[in-house]
Amino acid sequence: MLSKAELRKLFKYDPRSGAFVYRETRGKFKAGQPAGSVQITVSHRLKVGEKNYHLGPVIHRYMTGRKPRGVVDHKNGDRSDFRWTNLRDV
Repeated sequence: MLSKAELRKLFKYDPRSGAFVYRETRGKFKAGQPAGSVQITVSHRLKVGEKNYHLGPVIHRYMTGRKPRGVVDHKNGDRSDFRWTNLRDV
């Protein structure tokens, strides 16, 4: 997993809206473009370099600087709602 500093260098996150976007243009990814994609069988995924990550734990690391102790889930059950108040480490 990337460090909090690396995540903050690459991405911007708005805890109120849940928007997680690219900070700068990198190849085909434009600055301000939402980061990650939805996979049919899983929640949102984010690819950085050659590694894939679930977006929930990435946001948790972005906000706290530490790896989640458990699984990061969505309090309201909506797997597309990444507002900080809706995420929890269970």
